[in-house]
Amino acid sequence: MIQFIRMTKTKNNLTSAEVQNTFVRFWNHYLLLSAMICFTAYPTWGAPDVETKKVPVREFEGVEIKDKLGAQVPLDLVFKDEAGKEVQLEKYFHKDKPVLLTLVYYNCPMLCSLVLNAAIDGLRDLGWAPGDKYEAVTVSISPVEGPDLAVKKKKNYMRQLGIVGAENGWHFLTGAQPQIKALAESIGFGYRYDPSTQDYAHGAALFFLSPNGKLTRLLKGIQFDAQELRLSFVEASEGKIGSIYDRLLLRCFRYEPSSKKYAFYIWGAVRLGGIFTILGIGLLLLVMWRGERKASSSALTEDSQMTQSS
Repeated sequence: MIQFIRMTKTKNNLTSAEVQNTFVRFWNHYLLLSAMICFTAYPTWGAPDVETKKVPVREFEGVEIKDKLGAQVPLDLVFKDEAGKEVQLEKYFHKDKPVLLTLVYYNCPMLCSLVLNAAIDGLRDLGWAPGDKYEAVTVSISPVEGPDLAVKKKKNYMRQLGIVGAENGWHFLTGAQPQIKALAESIGFGYRYDPSTQDYAHGAALFFLSPNGKLTRLLKGIQFDAQELRLSFVEASEGKIGSIYDRLLLRCFRYEPSSKKYAFYIWGAVRLGGIFTILGIGLLLLVMWRGERKASSSALTEDSQMTQSS
């Protein structure tokens, strides 16, 4: 410790120097004691923080939903329908209808119900009946679940949907592990079974497939707006369903994965505006050309009549 002492010959100044020396010693001891307390209380200061290192949570490994837009679903996979009859996936794919696919398990305590409930709420607001403009297929990821449970779940959800005839277009399937795994991998749906809880860890999403079985859109989450469902169906149908307005609207909107919504697409609107401008100019030129042609025809007729009268 460094002590600054100003030595003088007078008694009064000497007393002042001693007081100053005492104060400096006290202050140095106080700082040293404080530092010892701090480093004793927080021994890891300046050392690597082992406790806060980012360690992957094993419970969520392999359960993410990957983006596999454009992937082909194997339509030859065999499952069992609600009646226990073996069916191939291709049975539910028609040339003029898209398919809404959901992967759940029927004894799921929470997340699967949230996904299906949200889908039903959005579809009810949309007003399109399954089997009319689209087919809906729900597949259990649990190989131990069978048709008896599937038919019970179907009755409950169809009652909740409340659309007449919806049961003819929404199919609840079960199957063996190899078939389930192949279907899940084809669309990027990750899931994992936890033996300790006898539950499945998995994500939440709706998958939209084209009439030939290609993945065209996936909507993640547990809330689905009717307009988003409508645009997803129109996109998946490749223009085979929906009105002209829907198809034009789809050109002006593009799905943004970050916001999980269809957002206004400026360049699509510009291109669409350019098309309408060209069509408008073409129509105007056609009207003008027909007008001039009609005027010329009228003039020729008048000249012919004047010639004949003279």
